[in-house]
Amino acid sequence: MSDQERARDRLILAWISGVASRRCPFAGRPPEQDDDAMAELARAAQGRADLLAEHAGMCLGFAAANLMAQYAAKHLAIASLCMAAGGDMD
Repeated sequence: MSDQERARDRLILAWISGVASRRCPFAGRPPEQDDDAMAELARAAQGRADLLAEHAGMCLGFAAANLMAQYAAKHLAIASLCMAAGGDMD
């Protein structure tokens, strides 16, 4: 993988992270039930299910390590949204 490809992937991951964080409130409706949120996240991922899965995995790790319940719940919601938007966890 070239430096240019790695840079592009990091930009897409940053976009995924921003959209997912904005679309997952600390409380309220589960984001995976929000079709607009899933569509926006899928657009941000640009067809890269692997990057959605990578971000979901990072969020699952953050949730497991977080001692504050509200932050752990937010990271779990973000992971769920990434998977619902097409993240391939295999």
